[in-house]
Amino acid sequence: MLLQNSPNLKVLLIDKTFLQLAEELPLSWNQPSSVPGCLSTHLEIFEWREYEGRNEEREFINYIFANSECLKRAGFSLKSTSNHKDRKKMKDLESMYRVSASSQLLFSTHVEYMSVSDELRA
Repeated sequence: MLLQNSPNLKVLLIDKTFLQLAEELPLSWNQPSSVPGCLSTHLEIFEWREYEGRNEEREFINYIFANSECLKRAGFSLKSTSNHKDRKKMKDLESMYRVSASSQLLFSTHVEYMSVSDELRA
């Protein structure tokens, strides 16, 4: 696993924009049997681009939050579908336990617009 092999990792960025270009690869992961050293002693910044709020995403973020003792900032750009759903995603993330009580949560939203060519194909 990436986290086990990166003992001094200070910044972790998950970019779903890149994954979507690769034919929507599913995010899957297995929780390690022991907490990787980078989480307990090094990770300071965690960012997720195009966060959708799926169960797999939530489980991974729960694990990061619960084990990242040095976390200073967690930023999320939300894949926007509606203001109501975005607020629900933000409240859900805010309600998750964070071992680093001083860490900040930052949010941004990106609204998807269909291009004219997308509309013609639909």
